[in-house]
Amino acid sequence: MAQGARLPGIEISFGNPWQILVGGVVGGAALLSDHLVDPGWQAAVRVVLLAAAAVALCAAPLAWREVRLRRAMDFCLLALVLGCVGLALLRERTPFYMALLLWPPVAGLMALGWHAVALQFPRGKAALFALGWVLAVAGPGMIILRAQQGFMQVPTAALFDIANWRAPGDPKALLPAWHLDRLGHELCEQPGRVVLHAELGALFDAALGLSTRLQCGQTSRVGIGGGAEEAATHRLGLPPIALSRLGLRDGATWSQAFRLQPRRVIAPATSASIPDGMRYPFRLQHSVPQQVHAWEFDAEPDETIVLTTPFRPYHRAQHLDAYANGQRQAPRLASYATSAFRCESCRAPVHWRLEVRTGLPEQVDIVTAVAPDR
Repeated sequence: MAQGARLPGIEISFGNPWQILVGGVVGGAALLSDHLVDPGWQAAVRVVLLAAAAVALCAAPLAWREVRLRRAMDFCLLALVLGCVGLALLRERTPFYMALLLWPPVAGLMALGWHAVALQFPRGKAALFALGWVLAVAGPGMIILRAQQGFMQVPTAALFDIANWRAPGDPKALLPAWHLDRLGHELCEQPGRVVLHAELGALFDAALGLSTRLQCGQTSRVGIGGGAEEAATHRLGLPPIALSRLGLRDGATWSQAFRLQPRRVIAPATSASIPDGMRYPFRLQHSVPQQVHAWEFDAEPDETIVLTTPFRPYHRAQHLDAYANGQRQAPRLASYATSAFRCESCRAPVHWRLEVRTGLPEQVDIVTAVAPDR
C-alpha cells in the first residue's frame, strides 16, 4: 500500500519497501516457476528454487562466522535494503523491470551461503559448482524455449506493480530478440510501406521499432494496425503457436509467421506510426471517456476474425462480445491484446458484430485470415 506525504502545495506518494522486497524476490521466483516455464516443469522448478534458497538460508550462520564472507553479506544486505527503500521513494507503484535491481544482491547472498557450505564440505564443492551452472543455464533456457512459441502466461497486473505478484496470469505475446532483429532485416528490405497486425504489431511498437532503427535508420516505412485504405503490404502478425491453434498454419516458425498476410483488413482506415521514443510514456495515455463501439461486416465461414488492441497498455481497451449471424461467439484464441473468432458452421455470408469498450476506436485493429491452402 502506498504511503502519502504532503508538502506545501505538493503531494508525494511513496511505495512500500516490504511489498517491494516480497514482490521483487518471492514474486520474481513465483513468476519463473508458475508462469515462464513449461507447465510440465513447473513443479520441478519450484522444488529446485526452494531447495536452493533453503541451502543458502541454512548456511547463513556458517558464512557469518567468516570475516571475509560476513563483509560481503553486509554489503549485499545493505544493497538490498537501499534498493527497496530507493524504489519506494521513486514512485508509488514499482513495475517489474525496476525490481530487477534487487536480484544481484539476492543472488550474492545465495552464492555466499553456498560458498560457506563448500568451505565446510570440500568434497561437495564440485557438485555445488555444477548445480550452480545448471541453475544459471536452465532457467533462462526454459524461458527462451517458451518464448519461441510466442505466448506466455504472465500476470499483467504484476508487470505494472510487483505488489500484485499473486495476480492470475493471462497469455501475453513475446518475441525473442533475435527474431526481432530478423524481422527488422526483412522490413528494411521491403520496397514500400509494411503494416504489422495483431501481436507482431503490438510487440514491434513496444520495442519502438528498434530493429529497423538499427538496420536501416528509420521506422517510417512500418505501420501498426489498420491501413485498410493504404497502399501497403500487410502482415498478419500472429505467433506460431497461435497459427497452429487456429488451424491457419501447423508447425509454423517465426520466419514463416512474419510472411503470412491477412485476407482482408477491416479497420481502421489508416495505420499508426512508430513513436520516436523521445518521451515517456511512448504513447500518450489518453483520458478519453470509454464507451462501447461496434464494428459490423460480412465474412466467409472459413475466415478467422482477428481483433487486436495493440496499444492497450496506454488506454486499457476491453474486448466485450463477438456475434456471428446474431449468435454470440466465444474466442478461439484470447490473449492480452488479441481475440480471434471463426464460425465455420454459420451460413455464408457470416455477418459479424464485434464490440469493444474503448475511448479510441481508431486504434482497434481488425483483419481476417484463412489457411494458405484455402
